[in-house]
Amino acid sequence: MYVDGKYVPERQRNVLVRSTAGARVLRALQFPFFAILPPSRFGVMTTTGRRIGKARRKCIRVIRDDNRAFIVSIPGAQAAWVKNIRANPDVWLRIRGARLRGIGRELSGPAERQQAIAAYCETVNPFD
Repeated sequence: MYVDGKYVPERQRNVLVRSTAGARVLRALQFPFFAILPPSRFGVMTTTGRRIGKARRKCIRVIRDDNRAFIVSIPGAQAAWVKNIRANPDVWLRIRGARLRGIGRELSGPAERQQAIAAYCETVNPFD
């Protein structure tokens, strides 16, 4: 497996990072710990499901900047939580030391996009 143009042999052997099934197992193992005490710059977001209306929780990377929190989804991936926010923008966000309620939305313009990029690019942590 190649990461940033370099061959990484340990990634080839690690079942948890080479398949989507392994990623699901890894998320299931991490979620209880993240739900109790999210690591720095991570959180648990609760959205309302767009079809059935049940509460859906997802571990996400979140960067807080003043009274805003930036959460990123890879473009084109169409994550279910993005679809849920588009259908119902009311979200709960549990981060270390706080539980916040807010409105989820997509970035509105180039200036806001630059602020989000700057906030994300300034942060690096052990889970990156």
